[in-house]
Amino acid sequence: MTSYSTYGDHVTALGWDPYLMLLAVGGTFLIIGVILQVYAVFNMMFFAPKGETAFPIAEEEENASNTPFWTERWSIIIVAMLIFVSMAYVIPLTEFIVNAPPGSPPFKTW
Repeated sequence: MTSYSTYGDHVTALGWDPYLMLLAVGGTFLIIGVILQVYAVFNMMFFAPKGETAFPIAEEEENASNTPFWTERWSIIIVAMLIFVSMAYVIPLTEFIVNAPPGSPPFKTW
């Protein structure tokens, strides 16, 4: 039987039992949340009353200050994002590719 095992009553495996109950509770909350979300989406798509309200667009004030340059230029923000992402991921990814052995490292018994 592989559905539940204590691995020969090993202490570590027996210590997992309280967490299995938490997993069941978390899974129950998760499925309830999914059902509520699906219900809300279908209710809003097909059964909710359709509104005909016009949404006003904001107009600029008379003495409004100019918008800062860095918020108007998305190219600066996108370049900064690409730099930050590359700083985080380029080195680990190149390490994975360059130093990738074919399989797990061998056991050293000495």
